[in-house]
Amino acid sequence: MNLTVRDGPSIRRIRRLLGISQAELARAMGVHPASLSRWETGWLTPSSERLQQAEEHVIRILAERVRQLKQEAEKEGDPS
Repeated sequence: MNLTVRDGPSIRRIRRLLGISQAELARAMGVHPASLSRWETGWLTPSSERLQQAEEHVIRILAERVRQLKQEAEKEGDPS
């Protein structure tokens, strides 16, 4: 799975692969959901700084989900 954010449509592809809503990613990035939507559809081109920010937030969200899965797996393996 390639998680490189190259352009607006790649933000959408990665966001959907990870099951992240537009609202969730927009909130994490501190942008309006309409702006994120316009980037994803190619209506507007995000700056390189915004692309980097999107990638950082996607990685952070993914890391949090992995951490949660590990915690759940540890609980399931715990007989107490």
